[in-house]
Amino acid sequence: MASPDAFFPQFATHNAHTLSAVIEMAGGEAAAREKLEFQRLHGMGEPLYEQVVPKETMGIAARIYAPVGSHEDLLAYLVRRLLENGANTSFVNRIFDEQVPAEKLAADPVAAVRALKHIGNDGIPLPPALYSADRRNSLGLNLADEPAERAGLRRRGPSIICRLPLMTSRTCSCSYSLCSRYAVD
Repeated sequence: MASPDAFFPQFATHNAHTLSAVIEMAGGEAAAREKLEFQRLHGMGEPLYEQVVPKETMGIAARIYAPVGSHEDLLAYLVRRLLENGANTSFVNRIFDEQVPAEKLAADPVAAVRALKHIGNDGIPLPPALYSADRRNSLGLNLADEPAERAGLRRRGPSIICRLPLMTSRTCSCSYSLCSRYAVD
C-alpha cells in the first residue's frame, strides 16, 4: 500500500479481523476506498461484505470470484477452502452461530493466544526430528525472532531452535536440552 505506483493491492479474505486490520493499515475507510480492493469467493462471506461494499456503509470495492478449471486443478483448492471455512472455529462458521456472542466473535485473536498457558503442541515433532532417526532435518532459523537475536545466533554458529513462539518472557520454555534460542550475548 506504500507504493501505489507499483501495484494495486487486493486482499482476499472472509475474516472480519483481517479485513479490519487491512482497512486500518490503509489509513481508515476513506483511504481504503482509493488504495485497495477486497476479494471473496462466490457464496462466501456475504454478510461480512454487506457491511463493506455498499456506499452507505464503507463503500470499499470487493471482487467476487469463482475458481474455474478442470477437476484435477480445482479439487485440492476447494478442499483447502472447505477445511479453512468449514471448521467449527472458523470466523465464517461462527458468524452464523447465534450462541456465539458478538464480543467473542470480535475478540482480539492475538490477546487470546497470549492468554493461553501452553501454546506448544507436543504431538508435532521438533524440526530436527521431522523425518526419522536415520535422516536428520536441517537446523533452520526462526525468522520471527528479533533481528538482534538472529544476529546473536549467527555469531554463535549453528544451534537448535525450538518451535515455541516467544509470547511474554525472554526465556524459552520448551525444555529442549539443545535449545539456545534466547542465549544471546
